[in-house]
Amino acid sequence: MKFLRYIFKLYYTRNSRIHKFSEITRFCRIVDSEIDKYSYVGVSTVIRNARIGKFCSIAQNVKIGAGDHPINLVSTSPIFYTNKNDFNFSFFTNNSIQERKKTFIANDVLIGANVFIRDGIKIGNGAIIGANSFVNRDVLDYEIVGGVPARHLKFRFEKLNINRLLEDKWWDWEIEKIKKNEEYFTKRLQ
Repeated sequence: MKFLRYIFKLYYTRNSRIHKFSEITRFCRIVDSEIDKYSYVGVSTVIRNARIGKFCSIAQNVKIGAGDHPINLVSTSPIFYTNKNDFNFSFFTNNSIQERKKTFIANDVLIGANVFIRDGIKIGNGAIIGANSFVNRDVLDYEIVGGVPARHLKFRFEKLNINRLLEDKWWDWEIEKIKKNEEYFTKRLQ
């Protein structure tokens, strides 16, 4: 199946690095981004200018790093402030507006379907973003957020457990160590 996916080019990438042990499903568009190992990206997701860590689960139709239009200029059209637009030129040579900022998604992050994440956002390890959310602020480690705009709902675990998980950094363990520690991954923390 993977062989056919590459033959028929069911997803598009440009200037991106996707780890060989990650999975990108059909109709995705990934530009100027990095996706680390054991992460997957659901159908019809668009990722631009992002760094995504290990073991992330990204559902379908997620938009990450779509770019910003300045609202304090005479026009919001990118043809006035950048040549990186659909026309590939600008009326002016002064491309001083920073349209895109790098988005960072740490490790073991779960992003629900139809989520929109603005440019420049940082999402911490173990965070969960509920489906249909609009994320316009940073999300802390092991924080669960949801809504439009996304707001804090709760933390996944108590502070002591969060600190232990961050100290363990299990996402950096070798696969053999992960396999030998089944109980670590299957016991409930709360």
